[in-house]
Amino acid sequence: ANEANIRVMLNFYYCREKAGKWADMDLAGLEQGIYDFTYDSMMAFKEEDIRISMAQIGCGLSKGIFRPEGEAGEYANLTSFASSGIRACRSADPGVPLMLHLSDGCDNKMCREWFDNYIDSGEDFEYIGLSYECDEENTPRKLEHNLNDIALRFSKELVVLPAMGVKEEDAEDLLDRIKRVVGYSGAGIFFKQRSLFDSHGNPTEITNTLKAF
Repeated sequence: ANEANIRVMLNFYYCREKAGKWADMDLAGLEQGIYDFTYDSMMAFKEEDIRISMAQIGCGLSKGIFRPEGEAGEYANLTSFASSGIRACRSADPGVPLMLHLSDGCDNKMCREWFDNYIDSGEDFEYIGLSYECDEENTPRKLEHNLNDIALRFSKELVVLPAMGVKEEDAEDLLDRIKRVVGYSGAGIFFKQRSLFDSHGNPTEITNTLKAF
């Protein structure tokens, strides 16, 4: 990816439930463990001269991480966990922009509540990432409304991460909606690899759409 000048996002997909070495850790142990794991991982990439364009701190933080301490809605603990990851990234490579990622990108009430609680006492970051799975309930219009609302409310750049199975026409529509986000705060979109390349490694129509965009 580096040789092809492709931007790489490193996703710290912290576990939902405490398991393995994390299972017996208390709250303080979890905070330190998250810091150490994140810092060591960032340094491993840095030492191999692999350029990281963005680091994602947690995947679907709104569903919780390291439960039960980090259960969904336990905002004080979730803020501490995410902040530990952010501090570790800043220490390892302060030039890498950071993203906090939530599930359910159409749920405006949840997004407002989560970041209202986090921003009061959490470490600073650059991007808000939102998952998106288009269905009858989660429509592109709902996503666009949420993007515009939280862009105004939190003054962060926004990234959309679609689920698998996005059609070419849906990708074009998503890109257009992101481009229209108020204040030009729609930073872009990350598609999963299997949306971009088929089983033989050939680019899909979505890849061609991205190139054209």
